Amino acid sequence: MAKIGIIGIGNMGYAIAKGLLKQYGKEDIVFTDVNQDRCAQVSKELGIDWVKSNQECGKLATYIVLAVKPQYFDPLLEELKDTVTEKNVIISIAPGITTTQLKEKLGEEKRVVRAMPNTPALLGEGMTGVCYEEKAFSDEEKHAIESIFTSLGKK
Repeated sequence: MAKIGIIGIGNMGYAIAKGLLKQYGKEDIVFTDVNQDRCAQVSKELGIDWVKSNQECGKLATYIVLAVKPQYFDPLLEELKDTVTEKNVIISIAPGITTTQLKEKLGEEKRVVRAMPNTPALLGEGMTGVCYEEKAFSDEEKHAIESIFTSLGKK
């Protein structure tokens, strides 16, 4: 089972995947995207496995990074709401989508993190603002959340 799943492998999803390889093994990361050609290209380049559906990515990973544009969030969250459980950590990097909105769509019991990496993250030199309800996460989970974003630069 992968530790981190990335849904959406555009510029920022790709930067996250690439950054994660500094701290995690290839077997710890899985991703998906609607563009299957892009998936094959990124998989070949980075050596990370990809899956064909958002649900499969959600089932395989503990930490699920939602790296899709805000206009695609409603169908994505509808697709994931019955797949993810309270054991998953949902991390959104979409601008304008709040943790409250994520919980409303996924279920109040779901644990969500809101992060906002900036564009220098594409070069591993970024800064990321991260927001979550601390009491909902263990120290180990907090450390994992931090390591995901320090792999892009600073948190």
